[in-house]
Amino acid sequence: MEAYFTIADFLKEGPPKILYQQSKPLKVGYIEADGNCLFRSVAFCLAGSDDEHIAVRQSVAKFEKKYDDQFREIKNMTGRAWKKHLSGIATEGKWATEVEIFALASLLEADIWTYLDGKWLRYRPLFVVEGDGALHS
Repeated sequence: MEAYFTIADFLKEGPPKILYQQSKPLKVGYIEADGNCLFRSVAFCLAGSDDEHIAVRQSVAKFEKKYDDQFREIKNMTGRAWKKHLSGIATEGKWATEVEIFALASLLEADIWTYLDGKWLRYRPLFVVEGDGALHS
């Protein structure tokens, strides 16, 4: 899918700007609204194109499954509900939830900001995975 802007367009603006709660996005890129939009957006930010959205989705699904005790608690899911969630999130076109945003933040070890209904929301990594696979809060 062709974007209105490339990642290079976003980066050539100069140094990062301070983000205030009342700030509005300066640029908006087009992402196809097909249920994969979170994964397309992250692929765009990482690679300059949304073409790798399926790989991003698969990485998140694998990461959530591996660290299920941490992510299942976000929505206080039962084992059965969590299995259904994991099955759904591995399916292309299934909408992501805040669980996936927290998983992405933890996987990428970066804050993820979303802009919804005129306000910014920040999702911070819940933990850091060390080289040996151990978790650190």
